[in-house]
Amino acid sequence: MTTVIVIVIVIARTTAEQQANNKQITTTTTTTAAATATTTTNNNNHSKNNNSNDDTKRNNRGWDPAAQTVIVVVVVVIVFIVFVVVVVVVVIVVVIVVVVVIAQTVIVVVVVVIVFCCGY
Repeated sequence: MTTVIVIVIVIARTTAEQQANNKQITTTTTTTAAATATTTTNNNNHSKNNNSNDDTKRNNRGWDPAAQTVIVVVVVVIVFIVFVVVVVVVVIVVVIVVVVVIAQTVIVVVVVVIVFCCGY
C-alpha cells in the first residue's frame, strides 16, 4: 500500500512538474514572440522614421535641378512672348497713328490746293 501511495505521489509530482515546465515553456515562447513582434514593430517604425527623415531632408535641399531648369525655360519663354506681343502692339499703334496723321495731312493739303487752284 505504501508503495502505491509513493508511486502515485511520484507520478503526481512528475506530472505537476511537467505541467509547470510546459507552462514555463509556453510563457517563455509567448514572451519571446511578443518581444520579437515588438522588435519588428520598432524596426518598422524606425525604418519609417528614417524614410520620412530622408524625404524631409530631400525636400529641404530645395527643388530638383531639372525642375529648376524647366521652370527657368518656361519663364524665359513667357517673358519673350510677352515682349514680342508688346513690341508688335506698339508697332501697330505707331503705324496706325502715322498713317492717320499722313492721311489727314494729305487731305488738308489736297483741300488747300483745290481751294486755291479753283478759286473757291
